Amino acid sequence: MSGEKDTIVNIRRSEYNRMMNTCNRMDNFDNSLSARLNDMSHNLRRDLNGRFESVNNRFSSIDRHMSGLSDDMQRIESEQNRPIQEHARKFQQGISALSQEMSDQRREYHHLIQQQSESFKRALQAQQQELESQISQIRDSIQQKEAEERQIMMV
Repeated sequence: MSGEKDTIVNIRRSEYNRMMNTCNRMDNFDNSLSARLNDMSHNLRRDLNGRFESVNNRFSSIDRHMSGLSDDMQRIESEQNRPIQEHARKFQQGISALSQEMSDQRREYHHLIQQQSESFKRALQAQQQELESQISQIRDSIQQKEAEERQIMMV
């Protein structure tokens, strides 16, 4: 047999309130985490773009200076700059991959937190329904006893 199984559990109102507060804190944590990750990603991207702009400006300056050099000097300067440019290109690719990985992880964490939050909310709702059912049964039992006592008193 597969499927969902229900179990009756007793819980105090204070514990129920504590669990609901925890659930709310998890929602707040999820929102806070998403905002922080977005801020960190934005700041990292801005810093790296600034650094790459600086490197690109340097290479542009070098290219302008090279135009005034002899052919041999231009060839030597180009050969010297080629590994640096290749390294900068690989670094840029690595940063792009890292940014994508951070975005994927952020989505995964967000999804996991939402799953946990929903599971917790469902458990709390089931517990609340069970508590309400128990309270209703107790109320009905008290009302029945009171009715029986009234009948006994009338006799």
